[in-house]
Amino acid sequence: MRVHPASCALSAALLALPAAAQNLPQKHPQRPFSNASSYAEASLPAVTVAASGVEDGADDGDALARRTVPLESAAATASRLEAPIKDIPASVEVLGRAAMQSRGDRTVLEAAEKAAGLSASHTPGSPASFSARGFAGGVSLLYNGLPIPGGAVTSSRVLDTGNLARIEVLRGPSSVLHGAWGTGAVVNLITREASFERQRPELDYSLGSHRAHRLHLGAGGALKADTLAWRLDYAGAHAHSPVQAVRTVKNQLNASLLARFSARLRLTLALDHASDNTRNVYYGTPLINGRLAGALRHINYNQLEDGIFKARNTWLRVHLQWDAAPGWQVDGRLYALKGFSDWRNIEKFVWLGGAAPASQRVQRSSWVNLDHHRDLIGGRLDVLRRNQIAGRPNRLLAGVDLSRLQFASWRNDYGGRDEVSAWQPPVVTRFGSVGRAKTPARETTVRQASLYLEDLLEITPQLKLMTGLRHERIQGRWLWLDRSGHPQARKTHRYTAWRAGVVYEAVPDLHLYASLSTAAEPGSTLLLANPQQSQLRLTTARQAEIGVKQSLWEGRGEWTVALYDIRKRNVFVPDPQRPADRIAIGQQSSRGLELTAAWRPAPQWQLQANAAWVRARYDDYQSGNPPVSYNGHRPPMTPALALNLGLGWRPAPAWQFDAWLRRLSRVYVNDANTATLPAYATLDLSAAWQASPQTEITFRVRNATNALYAHAVHYSGTQAMLAPPRSYEIGVKWRF
Repeated sequence: MRVHPASCALSAALLALPAAAQNLPQKHPQRPFSNASSYAEASLPAVTVAASGVEDGADDGDALARRTVPLESAAATASRLEAPIKDIPASVEVLGRAAMQSRGDRTVLEAAEKAAGLSASHTPGSPASFSARGFAGGVSLLYNGLPIPGGAVTSSRVLDTGNLARIEVLRGPSSVLHGAWGTGAVVNLITREASFERQRPELDYSLGSHRAHRLHLGAGGALKADTLAWRLDYAGAHAHSPVQAVRTVKNQLNASLLARFSARLRLTLALDHASDNTRNVYYGTPLINGRLAGALRHINYNQLEDGIFKARNTWLRVHLQWDAAPGWQVDGRLYALKGFSDWRNIEKFVWLGGAAPASQRVQRSSWVNLDHHRDLIGGRLDVLRRNQIAGRPNRLLAGVDLSRLQFASWRNDYGGRDEVSAWQPPVVTRFGSVGRAKTPARETTVRQASLYLEDLLEITPQLKLMTGLRHERIQGRWLWLDRSGHPQARKTHRYTAWRAGVVYEAVPDLHLYASLSTAAEPGSTLLLANPQQSQLRLTTARQAEIGVKQSLWEGRGEWTVALYDIRKRNVFVPDPQRPADRIAIGQQSSRGLELTAAWRPAPQWQLQANAAWVRARYDDYQSGNPPVSYNGHRPPMTPALALNLGLGWRPAPAWQFDAWLRRLSRVYVNDANTATLPAYATLDLSAAWQASPQTEITFRVRNATNALYAHAVHYSGTQAMLAPPRSYEIGVKWRF
């Protein structure tokens, strides 16, 4: 395996820093390492923002009172300058551990959908796909600030929230900070890590409908006071499904070790492993005359005796934090990811109908037998300088980011079709008859190198200017082994992205902001590009945004509003004639409004709400022969309106009741805007009893109204991914 020379140099520099720092003369007094810092993610004792309150390592007992707090804390997803969120000219939200537990969010999907403007549109092949700001699939995923290669298409998994400290959401383009990724938003999954703060041992267990078991175990603390700390978390789930024959097993293990060499130098080592294995995974329910079929919601058309749907990812991370001198901080990261996915399924279903139930048939096709291998290695080095310009405080960060991703896919698909009973589909061993051995299909290598700057200048105590600049080079190499002649291709992309914004504190705790930013993205994952797509230019985007952030009543209330306009050029969309391929169109735009609010009128009551309205449209899109214009049409899977409303009530210290209402408008499922998924509303209810200082018992009802709705369509709209019906859960939390 060849290693990028620049990666070797960066690795050597990072590993040499601890020894170099120990030998530096102590010309200034040592000061404690800043905890309230994006450079101390691993040990943040408390991160709080907007309607979501975030605490990790704190006592979970009074979650209701902690979900509305000032906008004073930092979020590294939005800025690496350690600036509080109120000083960042962008729309930022943090979903904290306490809030996720109180709402009963079991997975990242359930948690992230409660952020303003995010809606999930996931399928088994893209298990963490979201829509935001009018762009379906326009959300990038980060893992502890690091990009997940291939995004929702190849590498993401539906992770359990048990091992997470928080989820940070930055809405809008983010190329300046995170490279060529999604324009709609960035979702950063931040795990719990070693800390010198007090961390009580935890055991959480729940039992739910469809024999669903979920377990979380966690412990950590100081091995040697102020010198060595550890953290270990395990999350596991085993569940059947309302859909017949589906069985899922998930396991996650997160381990970290924190070494403090001095008051100015610390090193965190982290090892994370996640695996999932689903038997007879649900691939959707065929639509009947374009409508959702509730009568079929429990039937599984993907039943194979030799079926497989499993994956595993292992991360190794090294994080060095060094206060090099007064006003200087160095933050370095090395990381590696090894991942593997394996599929053997029937994926496409079309309703054929029939005069009577006994004669009604469904056609099955797209027999998929493939695997993906992923190897990612990279490093990032940031240097932060705190100084003054013309007597005014200034923070300047400069950084370099290098990575190399190797991707390989083997497959042995079968193109046959069969017709089965719509009500009693048979269990078959199809791949046993055509052979299971896979052959190499493609190899892809993507190398990335970037330089970036970020600056925050306090022009006056009330007025701040934030700017950023990034130049990135992306080199792609493809080898298609499943095509005649084994064609190869190479392509190098270069782009420069920038952002500039001002924040003005009009009155105490009321901040107004405005910003402009640009971004670039591949339009679709580079890993799966065909020979024609590999040579297409990057999609470019430009956004203008204005907003308001205010904290009220000594932190008992807060609200934010953001208005934005985004225009993307050279946009990639599925080819209407061949949906598996992507074509480039002229322009797509969106314009919208986002609101978040939280209010704690009394210690017993908590109100939370967010709303997002967006007008998304194609501005320049023609396809077909003769050409058909889709100008003015709304892109598929982009709801015009998304609403969330949460209510919490604590009538007595030992009791808490919560309700969460979610409403999503209808979405179109094709570019012609001739087919839709209907609007829906869901209601989740919960009651929690603090039986003792160490024990809490909860009871939950999800989708209490038993709403029939779908969160995605699959294969050109012939089938829909129906959401689960009403379910129940009882759980217990122990803190020792």
